[in-house]
Order: sequence, then C-alpha cells, then structure tokens
Amino acid sequence: MTTRRVLVLSLLLAAGWLGLYFQLTRSRVLRGNTDYLSFYSGGRLSGAGQLYDIESYFRIHDEVMGERLSGAHGFTRLPYYALLHKPLSLLPYKTAYWLWLALTSACMAWLIAQFAPHSREFLILAVCFPATYLAVLNGQDTALLAALVAGAVLAMRQGRNALAGALWALCSIKYHLFVLLPFALIAGRKWRVLGWAATAGAALAAVSFAVEGWAWPLRYLDLLRQPGVQVEIDAMPNARLLLASAGLDVAWARAVTTLAVAALALWAMFKHRDAERGLIAALLGGLLVVPHDFLHDTVLLLPCLAMARERATRLVLAAAVFPLAALLLQTGRPQSALMPALILAALVSVAISKPAAAAPASP
Repeated sequence: MTTRRVLVLSLLLAAGWLGLYFQLTRSRVLRGNTDYLSFYSGGRLSGAGQLYDIESYFRIHDEVMGERLSGAHGFTRLPYYALLHKPLSLLPYKTAYWLWLALTSACMAWLIAQFAPHSREFLILAVCFPATYLAVLNGQDTALLAALVAGAVLAMRQGRNALAGALWALCSIKYHLFVLLPFALIAGRKWRVLGWAATAGAALAAVSFAVEGWAWPLRYLDLLRQPGVQVEIDAMPNARLLLASAGLDVAWARAVTTLAVAALALWAMFKHRDAERGLIAALLGGLLVVPHDFLHDTVLLLPCLAMARERATRLVLAAAVFPLAALLLQTGRPQSALMPALILAALVSVAISKPAAAAPASP
C-alpha cells in the first residue's frame, strides 16, 4: 500500500473512531462536564489557599456549570499544575474548555506525527486506539502527558539533556504513573538527564510552595485520604484488576503483586542497561502498580510502542493498543482483564527478549 493510501486510510479510520466516541460521549462533551472542569477549578483556586478545599472546589463547579463533575472528589494534582491552568481559568469556562480540547488534540496529533513516518503500522494502530480519542474527549491531560514523554524521548536521542530532564520533570503532572522513571534513567546511565530532571523538579516544588504556602502537602494528603475516591476496579488497567479477576483482590496479594511487578521492571532496566528499554519497563510497570488509572492513561502505550525494537515486545504492545483490549476494558470482568494482562506480557517481553541489534528507531 502506498504512503498516500495509508494516510487516506488513517484519516478515514480516525474520523470513524472520533465520530463513534463523540456520539457515545456527546452530551458530556458538549456541556463541558468532563475532567477539564477539575483543572479549570484548580486554576481558579490557585494562589487563594483553597486549592484542596472541597467546598471551594465544588462551588466553582456550581458557578460555571450549574452542575458538578460526576465522580469528582477534589483537585488531585500538584499546586504548580494548578498555576499552569491559571491563564485559561481567567476565561469563561466554555471558551477555556474548547481551547483545552484544541491543545490536547494538537498534542495527540504531534505525538503520532513524530513516529508515524517511520512505521505505517504505528500510524494505523495509533489512529485506531480508543485511548487516543478518550484522552481528549474526556477532557483529560494524558494526551499532554504522552506528548511530554515523546518529547523527552526525542530530546534524549538528540542529546538535549536539559530539555529531556525538564520534560520528565513535568510528567509529575501524574506522578503516580512515573514512580519507576528515576530507576530507568539510573539504569540507562542518563546522569545528566536525571540531574536536569531533579533540578527542574526542585523548581516545580519551589513554585508549588510559593503559590500554596508551606502547609499545602498536609492539606493535599488530607484530601487524598478523604472517602469518595472512585474505585472502579473493573475499568482500571492495573495489576489489581488481574487479581480481582482471579478472586485474589486482598491486601496481602496486592502488596506481593506490586512488589513483584516493580521487581520485574527493575530487573528489565538493570539487566539490559538500555535507556529506552528501561523507559518502556518504567511506563508499563507504572501502569500496573498504581492503584488508580483508567483507559485514557493507556495512551502512554503509544510512546512505548514507538520505542520498542524487539519483535516480541512490539507484537504484544500492538495487541494492547488494538481496539479489542480497550473496548473489553469497559465491559467488566473477566474480559476487562485482557488489557492489564497484555501490559504485563509486554513487561515480561521487555525483560526476557534479547536486545535488538539495530540502533534505536521508531516503529
């Protein structure tokens, strides 16, 4: 198939999937009752000392929407991120909302454009992956996050260590998904990138304290401990879903499984000492060990697929981003366990596959 035909087919597939998910979420998307309402509220509350006050948070929902975000339980990001949303929060909500959707759509398109020229298969899989669209239509920030990951990887390939470190630091937007990242940089001997990431992270921490004061970590922890956090085990592509599907969702099993997955990821990192292979292990391991993630978070599988060089790993990741696993994730147990099972299989493949002889390349 010629390049032009691949592009036409990709555009048709993208239009089809976008149309399908828009119809499924049409009411929420048009009203703006999506996760962006949480970020907008954070921006409005930034610097007022009320960022983690639930009553203030929902008061903004009532003011700008006349309704509250379904399943919301407060602003759960760090203070510097709320400050980044401050400019948009000065605009009327609907204006800010549509600008946010445009921004995240551009991030998603940019990510795909960086790797698609190297692989027709990657292009087709990316435009057919439901998370590609839900990350945007849900008003989430995972499209931005995936673009940051892709940008950091490309910067590392070009030897732009300061930029790579800054981009990795910004991934603390959803820090729980990146708990294994520092070990990947250590295993890959990316000391300068790690140093710049630590420096940028310290700067972001300083901004957080400057904006919210010295006591914000205590208020933040109090918020995270509040009841009401949704725990939809059946829709979370993590190791806990695998345990629940096997009837083993108990505290000791979760602890053992978390340690085992983390150990497997670390083994993959330090066994091969390959930076990008380690990053794949960190991202896959992060998705599995965190107690709270959803389908839109699996958009991080796209940069994993772009980095993967070993055939077995690429095949398993291709199966993970193929629409079937994503669609089943939304239908309940036991079939929803296919997605985390494939993520785990990809992590195992990263650990045991022999390194490819070729130099790092996009798929």
